[in-house]
Amino acid sequence: MAATKRTPARTGTPAPGKAKAKSGRSKAARKKTPRKSARKPAASKQPKSEEPPRASAFTDAVKLYETGFELINAEDFEKARDAFSTLVEALDADSAPANGPRGSASERKALMDRAQVMIHVCRKRIREAKKNIKLKSADDYYEVGVAEMNRRELDDALENLQHALKMSPRADHVLYALAAVSALRNERDEALEFLEKSIKYRDENRYLAINDPDFESLSDDPEFIQLITPDEG
Repeated sequence: MAATKRTPARTGTPAPGKAKAKSGRSKAARKKTPRKSARKPAASKQPKSEEPPRASAFTDAVKLYETGFELINAEDFEKARDAFSTLVEALDADSAPANGPRGSASERKALMDRAQVMIHVCRKRIREAKKNIKLKSADDYYEVGVAEMNRRELDDALENLQHALKMSPRADHVLYALAAVSALRNERDEALEFLEKSIKYRDENRYLAINDPDFESLSDDPEFIQLITPDEG
């Protein structure tokens, strides 16, 4: 039987068991090593810049001005007047800075001035058109007068309502409308006189006047309060 050849052990070479242990420790160490995340770090969100309140007021006003001109070209002067009036009210109510997205102060003033001129033009054309309309009855003059009063065209409203009263002197609704127009014109005596006559012909008119904002200028007037207070008994 041949002798088994033994390979001499090398100095410093670890025993097989120890090598496995080292390998195991290395493997365990690798497991503990944290893996790098493949995700990119989330970019910090920048807050969205918000426009100041009513930042588009000037832009909207410019659009209204253009709309008004289109309506004038279409000869719809009442709607054109309303568009220009809305423009003026919007810019007047908007507390805009001296400059910025809402238009500079000079631009805003120029736009408002042009709109005021166009309102005057529209009113003139409306009056001219009304002259061509033949109003025949007291009710015709009354309806036109009330419409003008609602638009705060008080001079024209007063004129048409006076025409209606001449044609129908005892019409309580005409007298009531004249009282309202007079109150809006701050003509106290005329307002009280017309209202008293209106109530004389129709007692229910006193109740209408109680909550009618057109008589706000007379709300603290003792004679007005007496007129609208129902009689006791």
